[in-house]
Amino acid sequence: MVFGTVYTSEVLLNTALGLYKPSTWSGQDWTVDIINKYVQATATGVFYDHVFAPAHGSYPSPISAVAGRPFGDF
Repeated sequence: MVFGTVYTSEVLLNTALGLYKPSTWSGQDWTVDIINKYVQATATGVFYDHVFAPAHGSYPSPISAVAGRPFGDF
């Protein structure tokens, strides 16, 4: 659901800016574009989950965020 909304918005914005001409794309062009962007979005999510996820699946306490330490004491 989210991917479809983001993809559609991206195509519409780039078309409005004159960067894309989707009316000239073949079915294969559409397929390649959708798959490429889906793989890129998935890889970004996996990278984010593994690099920026809190240690041990725990979230920072609200106390440490208030104390000016938004990521707790690591």
